[in-house]
Amino acid sequence: DDTNEMCRAFFMIRSQAATKPVMKQALAAFEGLSSGTPSGSARQKCRAAAEKAAEAAMGGEEAIAGNPEKWKAEVTVLTDALLRWEMNRFRLPIQGVAGGDGAHALYSLVSRLNHACCPTAAISWEPSEDSEDALGGRCVVRATRDVEPGEALCLSYGPPELSGWTMGK
Repeated sequence: DDTNEMCRAFFMIRSQAATKPVMKQALAAFEGLSSGTPSGSARQKCRAAAEKAAEAAMGGEEAIAGNPEKWKAEVTVLTDALLRWEMNRFRLPIQGVAGGDGAHALYSLVSRLNHACCPTAAISWEPSEDSEDALGGRCVVRATRDVEPGEALCLSYGPPELSGWTMGK
């Protein structure tokens, strides 16, 4: 579970946004992402994680008791941030990172592509040849067939084999 890492990253970006233009730009891009319409269980999961993170960030239960309104506001902000992360992240197929299960990344433009069961595009991860960092690289979107001018590029949000599944009525 990468929830704690996501919360730490969000706190870092938010605290540095006032003094570092690149962090201000990153925060604006992140805040521009939609959390969509998550299920009730996804919202509950993110809220529970946000409550724990906000409590830890504020210094525990005594600090919360001293300023419950600040805690509530922080939980709301963190819940929204975690929902944006859950709804927009892409798994990078990089072995040996994050416990051997790969890593995740956000791409502000790719995250705006809609879903289709018969997608017109697919994404892939291309590692950078000149980077020593295992995470160096880029997300590439390629059309999976000829696309007419004005036709939307859509991705499948499901597993790669989804397009081969038999659809029922």
